[in-house]
Amino acid sequence: MSRKEHTRMATPVTAQIATCLTLSKAISASRTVEDIYAAALDALVCGLGIERSSVLLFDPDGVMRFKASRGLSEGYRRAVEGHTPWKPDTPDPQPIVVPDVMADAALADYTRIFEAEGIAALTFIPLVSLNRVIGKFMLYYPVPTLPRIDELQLAGLIAAQVAFAVERTGTEAQVRRSEEQLRFALDAASMGTWDWDLTTNAVQWSDNLAQIHGLPPDSFDGTFASYEREIHPDDRGRVLASVQRALAEGVPHEVEYRIVAPDGTVRWCEGKGRVEYREGRPAHMSGVCMMVTRRKEAELARLAAAEESSRLKDEFLAMLSHELRTPLNAILGWTQMLQSGELSADRTRQAIDVIGRNATLQAQLIEDILDVSRIITGKLELERVAVAVPPLLDTVIAGVSPLAEAKRISIERHVAAAPSAIHADPKRLQQILNNVLSNAVKFTPEGGSIRFDCVSKGSWVEITVRDSGVGISREFLPFVFDRFRQADSRSTRSHGGLGLGLAIARHLVEQHGGDIGAHSPGPGLGTTISIRLPADSTPASASVSWTSAVDVRLDNLTILVVDDQRDSREMLATFLEQRGATVTQCECAEAALHILGTQSVQLLIADIAMPHVDGYELMRRLRTSGDRTPAIAVTAFARVDDKQKALASGYTAYCAKPVDARHLARTARALLSPT
Repeated sequence: MSRKEHTRMATPVTAQIATCLTLSKAISASRTVEDIYAAALDALVCGLGIERSSVLLFDPDGVMRFKASRGLSEGYRRAVEGHTPWKPDTPDPQPIVVPDVMADAALADYTRIFEAEGIAALTFIPLVSLNRVIGKFMLYYPVPTLPRIDELQLAGLIAAQVAFAVERTGTEAQVRRSEEQLRFALDAASMGTWDWDLTTNAVQWSDNLAQIHGLPPDSFDGTFASYEREIHPDDRGRVLASVQRALAEGVPHEVEYRIVAPDGTVRWCEGKGRVEYREGRPAHMSGVCMMVTRRKEAELARLAAAEESSRLKDEFLAMLSHELRTPLNAILGWTQMLQSGELSADRTRQAIDVIGRNATLQAQLIEDILDVSRIITGKLELERVAVAVPPLLDTVIAGVSPLAEAKRISIERHVAAAPSAIHADPKRLQQILNNVLSNAVKFTPEGGSIRFDCVSKGSWVEITVRDSGVGISREFLPFVFDRFRQADSRSTRSHGGLGLGLAIARHLVEQHGGDIGAHSPGPGLGTTISIRLPADSTPASASVSWTSAVDVRLDNLTILVVDDQRDSREMLATFLEQRGATVTQCECAEAALHILGTQSVQLLIADIAMPHVDGYELMRRLRTSGDRTPAIAVTAFARVDDKQKALASGYTAYCAKPVDARHLARTARALLSPT
């Protein structure tokens, strides 16, 4: 065939109209975008008699991609895909006709491909939607061809319908995806939608909202009155007031409230809505409703827990005030009577005994409070060694024996033969057992009994304390180891104390890697406390001593006491002098350094917190000068860190206030007679 341009008869207008009508019907009946492409290619065949054509669209990256084609090979499509004479934003794109591909220099790179595919002419028809190029039609001719104007017009009409249909289908698909995502989000969030037509008073609920209200789908009767009846009676007024305010003032409707489902369950909802106006008057109110029962119940539970915690702390502070004031009352009262000089010798001895006992009680209360503080802040540290059990039990029992004997309580001790040592901090282990046994004595009535058992079980040592005391109710048993909790916190309670002993014991046991538990059959039936601690196979430390050494003498020792507090300084000096020491006193670090530089001093006892130059700086200056006089820090800074800081600054030993004077004397003797 020659390369002469091919010509055909004009397509009648009626035929063009028929082609467009057929295409419109096919597009309307289409379910997928692929159906639209097929209908377009059929229209090109029917209306223009063109057997070979294709539809291409820009992908999200702006590359022209084949979507459908007729009469083209896979190789051809791969070779020319991506070619386009327009960009998406090309203004007013027009059809492009290439009557002879072999004669068009712009397509020279594709001549071999055209020849192999049997393509002699091309027509590019733009697909335009919303003033943007979204793709193109391609018409392929087997011979050089110059399409007629009416053919281009018909191709343009087909392209316009396809572009609109493709865009509409894409929009509908996006809408469906958005609706599916919305439905998924609403389901996940337990949220439903509602619309209230204020002109007809009709209310529409989504299926989700009906489900929130406990109703089957499509069972809501669509009236505001029915919705109003669903609201909890205690919340109804508040909800309706929010609705009326939104209608009257145009503010958002936002409210949390309860509903009562048909089965009687109460559910929490969060409603939000807004008013839509027409001609200045409210016409619609629409919004969402979310079921927030779990969140609300959690909030209420947290609020109740916070209120309970606050109540317990208030009770604790009240008990703390009581427990501190009670011994203070005895101390002050007997002190005033001693100062009067009118007490007999027996009463004087009684006064001294009462003052000492109550001062010790106050010191223990303060120590318990400090321990709780250390526990809360994570600053309670352990220094573990292998601790032998029998002598420890003897010491603990001896410590509570006076109180037990006063109440005629018998204490039985049962220790398995050669029990394993316990890997523990000796001081804290003694504190654990003291707290548990003291608690048992306190809550066991006169004439009762306590049994102390210890047995090794594999890698554990188990200690059990059983008493015949008041027992614990089932309701309080889970809280017996809690801080700030007491079974009886009334002003009429029979037993004193802050209720911290078992809480401290539990933390110490757990910090040792063990566990502690409580069991009681009920009130009046006694209590069993079981403790399990890790055993230690190494020999028990010989440095651990549980028995108090005899009072020591400090004859012929020269000691310097430094403390800015006169009462504390003179108390220590008097005690040391009673034991034979020669004591010099001063109130500041500068005076101490002068005395140490001019007098012979065998031992320094110094406070830490002093004005201008503290005890740490005193010791640094002393050690820097080369002075190696043994020194004991006696301070109210009583944390483990404080002890380490004092020793690191150069002190030889450390004693926390309130100091046990006899312990101080033994420490002084040990420093000056280390052998």
